[in-house]
Amino acid sequence: MRVAVWVLAATVLLGACGDGSDPGPVVEGTDIARTTTTTIPPAPHLESTSTIPVELLPPTEVNRTDTVNKLSWEGQRFDVGVIKKVAQSGNGGWVLAFDREQVVDAHGTRSGKELTTNPIDVQLRPPTVRNDGPTITLFNVAPDAAIEEVEPVCKPGDAPAGLADQVSDLATYGVGNNQLDGLTFDTSGQVVSILLTHPC
Repeated sequence: MRVAVWVLAATVLLGACGDGSDPGPVVEGTDIARTTTTTIPPAPHLESTSTIPVELLPPTEVNRTDTVNKLSWEGQRFDVGVIKKVAQSGNGGWVLAFDREQVVDAHGTRSGKELTTNPIDVQLRPPTVRNDGPTITLFNVAPDAAIEEVEPVCKPGDAPAGLADQVSDLATYGVGNNQLDGLTFDTSGQVVSILLTHPC
């Protein structure tokens, strides 16, 4: 661009001083613009080419372990419903599919985080529940979760009878007629206790 400015300045100067007269500045900016070319040399560390290679970097990895491990857990301590299936996850752990139900009692209709105590008490008659529609949730199960299958107390004189199971038993045999199941969670969202029973 300096070449263009110098030529322009020389043209103005010659027009003013050529024969002593002052015909006014003569500017041929259009011609100069057409004939003047500015060349920018390549940077010393790049090849003389108009194509600059661009390195595509892999996306930044995001640690989603917490989200995956909690699955459908919302911070509740207890939950009541029906275990639909238990299966191993890709990392060797156990995951259960759970159809949540609502407990109906003197405190109203509650489920999930609204349950402050375990509504299934093996010494008492099973709670009344209702299901307003399938709500399948997924929870991780601790490998050493305590699992107990209990015959409910349905009339005076009945004594609860329990049978201990393992997580792998649920994966193999399911819950059978135990269509009222209670879950207890730890503070990380894992199921650490499962109580299998059924309505009277």
